[in-house]
Amino acid sequence: MPIDRLAGPGAPYRNRMNEAYKDLIDFCQGGDLTVSLLRKKLEASPEDIVRGNLKPDTKYDLTLLHCVCSNPRVTLDIVRYLVDIYPEAVRDGSHDGRLPLHEACRIETCPDDVIEYLVDLHPDALGVSWARAYAAGLPLHCLLLRKASNRYEVEYGDATVEVKYELNLDIVRRLVETYPEALTNQDNESNRTPLLCACEREDLSMDLVRLLVDPELSVLAQIGGYGDGKLPLEVLMDQNHLTKEKEWSPPFEVVRYLIKSAPATITPSLMVNICRSRYVTLETVKLIVETRPDVSLLDQQSDGMLPLHSLCLNDRKHDDANSSLLPIIEYVVDLYPDAVTTRNRYGFLPIAYAVNTTLEITRFLYERNPDPLYQDMWGRSLLASACQNGGIDTVKYLFKYTASQDEPLLHISLESDQTEMLFDLYPEAVAARNDEGRLPLHEFLSRDQFGTDAETFLEIVQFLVTQFPASLKLADHDGMLPLHHACKNNCPSCIVKFLVGAYEEGIKVDSPKYGLPLHCVCAATSYKQENTLEIIAFLLSKYPEAIGARNETVGTPLEVSYSTAIFEAILRQRYSGKTPYYLHHSLRDDAILSPIKVVRFFIKNFGGNVKEIDNLGRYPLHVAASSPRASREVVKELLNFHPAAALHQDKQGCIPLHSFLCNCASLETSVQNGIFDELMNIANIEDTSEDSVQQSGSIIDELMLGLTLVWHRSESVFENYRFISEALNVKDRNGCLPLHVACRRGALSVLGVKLLGALDNTTVQSADNDRELPLHKACRGGHLEIINYLLEQYAPASGMRNASGYLPIHILCRKSGKGDLSAMETPEYTETVFRLLRAHPEAVHDALCCAF
Repeated sequence: MPIDRLAGPGAPYRNRMNEAYKDLIDFCQGGDLTVSLLRKKLEASPEDIVRGNLKPDTKYDLTLLHCVCSNPRVTLDIVRYLVDIYPEAVRDGSHDGRLPLHEACRIETCPDDVIEYLVDLHPDALGVSWARAYAAGLPLHCLLLRKASNRYEVEYGDATVEVKYELNLDIVRRLVETYPEALTNQDNESNRTPLLCACEREDLSMDLVRLLVDPELSVLAQIGGYGDGKLPLEVLMDQNHLTKEKEWSPPFEVVRYLIKSAPATITPSLMVNICRSRYVTLETVKLIVETRPDVSLLDQQSDGMLPLHSLCLNDRKHDDANSSLLPIIEYVVDLYPDAVTTRNRYGFLPIAYAVNTTLEITRFLYERNPDPLYQDMWGRSLLASACQNGGIDTVKYLFKYTASQDEPLLHISLESDQTEMLFDLYPEAVAARNDEGRLPLHEFLSRDQFGTDAETFLEIVQFLVTQFPASLKLADHDGMLPLHHACKNNCPSCIVKFLVGAYEEGIKVDSPKYGLPLHCVCAATSYKQENTLEIIAFLLSKYPEAIGARNETVGTPLEVSYSTAIFEAILRQRYSGKTPYYLHHSLRDDAILSPIKVVRFFIKNFGGNVKEIDNLGRYPLHVAASSPRASREVVKELLNFHPAAALHQDKQGCIPLHSFLCNCASLETSVQNGIFDELMNIANIEDTSEDSVQQSGSIIDELMLGLTLVWHRSESVFENYRFISEALNVKDRNGCLPLHVACRRGALSVLGVKLLGALDNTTVQSADNDRELPLHKACRGGHLEIINYLLEQYAPASGMRNASGYLPIHILCRKSGKGDLSAMETPEYTETVFRLLRAHPEAVHDALCCAF
């Protein structure tokens, strides 16, 4: 309700009025409706409510007249009583165009005199469409869309009785004669004409059809309904209809009338659709052929289908009366023998569908085209198709005439109830492999068994194992045992337990492509979550080490986990007994093949873990940056999700940049540079100068060039520099800046160290808690290029002593702390020593003492 409707002194009154009106609506739609009780309620209500002036404030904006017309107990007296009070109600529509007449026509129990009374009062209502409602339209549509059956169980108080309501053709005639334009109207959600609605009725009669067709024959060519739409004849053939003979088929007199009255509607496509109909008869097909002999039954549709294909696919194929199809097929084949050998667009002959009907139909078609080598587009023979859905007698017949010892028949029969029968015919099939190297046991366990209860499922598995016990230990071309398939397909837990019990070593078999059975069940896409978790618990109880097993194709069970529940279960099991910082543990887990997959799963489903601080004060970003398996993509994902972590100091005072510089020496240079770009928040800095645009190489190269052209940069880039400056000046608990760490570890190339110094030239003069400058750190690690660069930047550092009284040259000349002592015997080392001496000559005596 709009806010302004509630404003002002009248709002409480309106609220009370609306509640009273809603109470009246409930009464008018209830089971106690009578004229006397309605009069009593209305006489006690304000006049505004009685006249329906407040109806727009109700949820469905209906008048009381709408409500009584939709009540199964409505009578003409009740309707007249309300109309006398509020005459305009017959014209008062709801927001979607619904009038009281629509309601009266829609309700099968509404007396005919009520409909006639409303039409007399407001005949124009017959042209008003209730278009937004499902299966509605004009009042005539509503009348014909009353329940197709004409017998209903109606509750009267506590009793339920069967009442028969028949469609009154006089009412239909009245509506048609008053508004004949309704016959071609399709102004409803389903785009149907009244004739299309009538063709769905079980009580369809010739008289009703003539009422709807004779005034306007063009309706026979109008298509409608959902999707692409259908002609009246097609709709008629698809419905159940009560006839005098009690046959469940359309009244043939109506079928004849529709065909004879509109022969132009008969097309090859219509024939294909009608032959697929459940209620096609030989008389109907003959009548169509006689009416339009120029329409060939060999004209293929866009999908290559012929009427003969449709007959073999007929919806009636599973009925006991399915033998009625054979005379129709015989008739069509006699007219067009070539139809038997015509394939559709999918490569199927009619017999490929017929094998799922009856033996008689299959035999009839096979005898006219005996081709034991036939295969469909999937390489399946007729016997293979019959094994899936055909009858036992059809399978036996085709086995006799078409069986090939090379065809894995038992594999194909596994979706049907023919398994044991096929085994009797061909016992060797239980050990046959298909093109994927699968035995029947593999194949059965890999297929969707939706609808099969666990007990039946287990019986078939036990049967196959009994017939060929060795199949439990045999792998297919993907290295998968039957146990792998059962886990991958999330078969019932009883199946998995049976297979493990029969061959327990199978849980340790690692498929090169899919991993262990535990990997397979973790990757299962089935929604049977409880079953999946039960299987996981069972497998781990038998082989706990599987939780961390790494397959070189798919990684660990954690990496292949399909759902959050599986991921969480594996996570808790994998790191049980450890602190609950699961992402931290995952980033340090050497078994994980692809950390980025795990990180992305955490971010998508368990984002809180990305922002957790462990006992050492570290975010996952610290761990990722310090890992010997660090990657740019992992760091980037974590930073994008939680940027604040970049400047967070752990209990050692280290930000992720410190952690990275301490441990990245073993990484390839390209990886170092990539992670460094992300941690320094410079990955998106772009130099807009012409000189920079012409450069190629790493971001560090480009940034170094751009430092002399910083005035060309945008304000957002200056923000990045402010962030960089802050990061470069963060000291850890030992007072070390990132530059100290980089110089000590030799973690970056000299270019990277130059960048650290160039971005903030004050850092080269900064001392840590031991009063050591970056130059001391570089000398301790023996990183000659870095030493030379630092001397260029701040030569006085060569004369500064640390807390122990050592100059940088003292530290360089000592062997301790250096990874590669052979560097001390190179000309470059000697040259660097002399550079330090030249920078601080007073150190000559100390240096000689140190050297000797």
